[in-house]
Amino acid sequence: MDKPFIIPNKDRPALRKAVLGALEYGYRKAQTGSDLAYRLGHKDDRRIRVMIGELSKELVPIVSSNTDPMGYFIAENGDEAAKYIRVLKSRIRESQGRLRDFEAASANLSPPEQPTLMNVPIKVVIQRLPSRHRRLK
Repeated sequence: MDKPFIIPNKDRPALRKAVLGALEYGYRKAQTGSDLAYRLGHKDDRRIRVMIGELSKELVPIVSSNTDPMGYFIAENGDEAAKYIRVLKSRIRESQGRLRDFEAASANLSPPEQPTLMNVPIKVVIQRLPSRHRRLK
């Protein structure tokens, strides 16, 4: 199960059922995460978004639209599914481009500083060990 710190395991079955019951078929029935959260008695949409992600992993064809009408809905037909697949692929290409550009932009930065285990030289540590542990010199 994903993110038990956001949705306690004991609450998952009820939230799963509630979200499935609240989502409607077709883009004309899209609902924002905030609207779903309000309808289901949650103060924000964080748990709703997590549950929608989990339902998608269970192969429920949930679409997230960022154009009018905005929100979540269950794909009603192959056309809606194909459109969302194109949107997701476009987002991936955009993210890959941003990643490539950022890697190029940050290539000349100095590498991150490695955290030290101790600020004491190893020789000093060995000298402070009890005599039975001083085999290393």
